[in-house]
Amino acid sequence: MTTNYEKRFLAYIIDYSLLFGLALVTIVFGQITLQHPIFVLLDATYFVAFFYLVVYKFICYFFFGGITVAGLIFNIKTIGEDGTRLSASAAIIRSLMQAMIPLALVNVAYMLFNRTQQTIYDVATFSTSVPVR
Repeated sequence: MTTNYEKRFLAYIIDYSLLFGLALVTIVFGQITLQHPIFVLLDATYFVAFFYLVVYKFICYFFFGGITVAGLIFNIKTIGEDGTRLSASAAIIRSLMQAMIPLALVNVAYMLFNRTQQTIYDVATFSTSVPVR
Protein backbone atom coordinates (compact mmCIF):
# COMPACT_ATOMS: atom_id res chain seq x y z
CA MET A 1 0.00 0.00 0.00
CA THR A 2 1.50 3.35 -1.02
CA THR A 3 0.99 6.66 0.75
CA ASN A 4 -1.09 9.34 -0.89
CA TYR A 5 0.38 12.08 -3.04
CA GLU A 6 -0.66 14.91 -0.70
CA LYS A 7 1.29 13.48 2.25
CA ARG A 8 4.33 12.87 0.07
CA PHE A 9 4.17 16.39 -1.37
CA LEU A 10 3.96 17.99 2.08
CA ALA A 11 6.85 15.81 3.26
CA TYR A 12 8.98 17.02 0.32
CA ILE A 13 8.11 20.64 1.12
CA ILE A 14 9.15 20.19 4.76
CA ASP A 15 12.41 18.40 3.92
CA TYR A 16 13.34 20.93 1.23
CA SER A 17 12.48 23.88 3.49
CA LEU A 18 14.62 22.53 6.32
CA LEU A 19 17.59 22.00 4.04
CA PHE A 20 17.33 25.32 2.18
CA GLY A 21 17.07 27.06 5.55
CA LEU A 22 20.14 25.19 6.78
CA ALA A 23 21.99 26.11 3.57
CA LEU A 24 21.07 29.78 3.96
CA VAL A 25 22.25 29.79 7.58
CA THR A 26 25.49 28.10 6.49
CA ILE A 27 26.10 30.75 3.84
CA VAL A 28 25.21 33.76 6.00
CA PHE A 29 26.94 32.68 9.21
CA GLY A 30 29.83 31.13 7.33
CA GLN A 31 30.69 34.71 6.37
CA ILE A 32 31.10 33.92 2.70
CA THR A 33 32.05 37.13 0.91
CA LEU A 34 29.50 38.17 -1.65
CA GLN A 35 30.21 40.59 -4.49
CA HIS A 36 26.62 40.75 -5.74
CA PRO A 37 24.81 39.80 -2.55
CA ILE A 38 21.37 38.74 -3.73
CA PHE A 39 22.40 36.71 -6.79
CA VAL A 40 25.44 35.09 -5.25
CA LEU A 41 23.49 34.35 -2.07
CA LEU A 42 20.74 32.61 -4.02
CA ASP A 43 23.21 30.64 -6.16
CA ALA A 44 25.35 29.66 -3.20
CA THR A 45 22.28 28.70 -1.18
CA TYR A 46 21.02 26.48 -3.99
CA PHE A 47 24.35 24.65 -4.39
CA VAL A 48 24.85 24.18 -0.65
CA ALA A 49 21.23 22.99 -0.34
CA PHE A 50 21.77 20.60 -3.27
CA PHE A 51 24.74 19.08 -1.45
CA TYR A 52 22.87 18.91 1.87
CA LEU A 53 19.82 17.38 0.19
CA VAL A 54 21.79 14.63 -1.53
CA VAL A 55 23.68 13.75 1.65
CA TYR A 56 20.59 14.03 3.87
CA LYS A 57 18.35 11.95 1.62
CA PHE A 58 21.03 9.31 1.07
CA ILE A 59 21.59 8.94 4.81
CA CYS A 60 17.85 8.72 5.45
CA TYR A 61 17.20 6.22 2.64
CA PHE A 62 20.19 4.00 3.25
CA PHE A 63 20.89 4.17 6.98
CA PHE A 64 17.51 5.05 8.53
CA GLY A 65 15.25 2.74 6.56
CA GLY A 66 13.86 5.44 4.28
CA ILE A 67 12.49 7.74 6.99
CA THR A 68 13.24 11.48 6.76
CA VAL A 69 12.33 14.18 9.29
CA ALA A 70 9.14 14.86 7.36
CA GLY A 71 8.56 11.11 7.13
CA LEU A 72 8.49 11.03 10.92
CA ILE A 73 5.88 13.79 10.93
CA PHE A 74 3.67 12.15 8.28
CA ASN A 75 4.43 8.56 9.27
CA ILE A 76 5.84 7.50 5.87
CA LYS A 77 9.02 5.84 4.65
CA THR A 78 10.57 4.90 1.31
CA ILE A 79 11.47 1.27 0.66
CA GLY A 80 12.22 -0.97 -2.29
CA GLU A 81 9.28 -2.50 -4.17
CA ASP A 82 10.19 -5.84 -2.62
CA GLY A 83 9.77 -4.36 0.89
CA THR A 84 13.47 -4.12 1.73
CA ARG A 85 15.65 -1.08 2.41
CA LEU A 86 16.92 0.76 -0.63
CA SER A 87 20.32 -0.37 -1.88
CA ALA A 88 23.17 2.14 -1.80
CA SER A 89 22.90 2.69 -5.56
CA ALA A 90 19.13 3.20 -5.44
CA ALA A 91 19.51 5.58 -2.48
CA ILE A 92 22.13 7.73 -4.23
CA ILE A 93 20.23 7.79 -7.55
CA ARG A 94 16.99 8.76 -5.80
CA SER A 95 18.82 11.41 -3.72
CA LEU A 96 20.47 12.97 -6.79
CA MET A 97 17.21 12.96 -8.74
CA GLN A 98 15.30 14.62 -5.92
CA ALA A 99 17.93 17.33 -5.55
CA MET A 100 17.42 18.42 -9.17
CA ILE A 101 14.61 20.98 -9.03
CA PRO A 102 13.65 20.73 -12.77
CA LEU A 103 12.94 17.02 -12.25
CA ALA A 104 10.29 18.00 -9.71
CA LEU A 105 8.31 19.64 -12.53
CA VAL A 106 8.72 16.56 -14.72
CA ASN A 107 7.58 14.48 -11.76
CA VAL A 108 4.38 16.51 -11.30
CA ALA A 109 3.58 16.21 -15.02
CA TYR A 110 4.27 12.46 -14.92
CA MET A 111 1.99 11.92 -11.95
CA LEU A 112 -0.83 14.02 -13.38
CA PHE A 113 -0.59 12.53 -16.87
CA ASN A 114 -0.50 8.94 -15.61
CA ARG A 115 -2.89 9.54 -12.70
CA THR A 116 -0.67 7.62 -10.37
CA GLN A 117 0.59 7.81 -6.79
CA GLN A 118 3.99 6.67 -8.08
CA THR A 119 6.72 9.24 -8.72
CA ILE A 120 9.46 9.17 -11.35
CA TYR A 121 11.86 8.64 -8.45
CA ASP A 122 9.94 5.47 -7.53
CA VAL A 123 10.05 4.19 -11.10
CA ALA A 124 13.77 4.92 -11.56
CA THR A 125 14.80 3.19 -8.32
CA PHE A 126 12.13 0.47 -8.05
CA SER A 127 10.92 1.92 -4.77
CA THR A 128 7.74 3.12 -3.13
CA SER A 129 6.61 5.15 -0.13
CA VAL A 130 4.56 3.33 2.47
CA PRO A 131 3.09 4.08 5.90
CA VAL A 132 5.39 3.32 8.83
CA ARG A 133 3.92 0.56 10.99
